[in-house]
Amino acid sequence: MTKKAQVSTELIAVIAFVLFLFIPTLFFAYSKAGEITNELDVRKAYVSVERLSSLSNSVGYCGENSSIIAEIDVPANVKEIEFKSYADGGEVVARLVDGGDIVKPVSFQIEGNSLTPGFYRIEISSDGKKVYAKKFPS
Repeated sequence: MTKKAQVSTELIAVIAFVLFLFIPTLFFAYSKAGEITNELDVRKAYVSVERLSSLSNSVGYCGENSSIIAEIDVPANVKEIEFKSYADGGEVVARLVDGGDIVKPVSFQIEGNSLTPGFYRIEISSDGKKVYAKKFPS
């Protein structure tokens, strides 16, 4: 075996070893990136629901003729955000694509149109008894 052939064989062996370590690491990093993106979307949905609930309570406690405009980003992993009213209050519910729900209670009855994924300006207002959440015209 000549010296050139030995160097070439060793170089191929080193490259094969590096690829043997590098390719699984790339695959692992790629799969983790997908999980992290999904987790961030769930957290973004949680923040949106929490914000709508908190602002609805604030406006409701401020009383009649109070209102606020909020900017809400509904991520793609949410089917819809809906507002439910009950006799003694209400709740803001985000239905996730994977089948889960994020629910936050509101101290007042609440009415509003469902929100699908996208960016919205929402006007949250109160008539003293009920809170209303409606899409604000841009």
